[in-house]
Amino acid sequence: MTSAETSTWPPKMAVCVGAVILQGEKVLFIRQAPGHSLAGQWSIPWGLVDEGVTPEDAAATELCIQMSDEIIQEPSSLISGSLLSPMG
Repeated sequence: MTSAETSTWPPKMAVCVGAVILQGEKVLFIRQAPGHSLAGQWSIPWGLVDEGVTPEDAAATELCIQMSDEIIQEPSSLISGSLLSPMG
């Protein structure tokens, strides 16, 4: 490995969370804002999990950020069920 390669190794890890919102047979998608690396693309609401924040709270925060508070009054009530973990 060259010195340039070792300065970027190991790669930075980021923990992300997404929220799948269902209403009947409908699924909520958002369009990524201009200036975002995924600008114009559609996805589920998602974002990074900050250190010290639970995945449930991070998902609720992202829903508030990406949607109007008038639509979702208490997003944390939407976050339930089991969490999936890459570690099993």
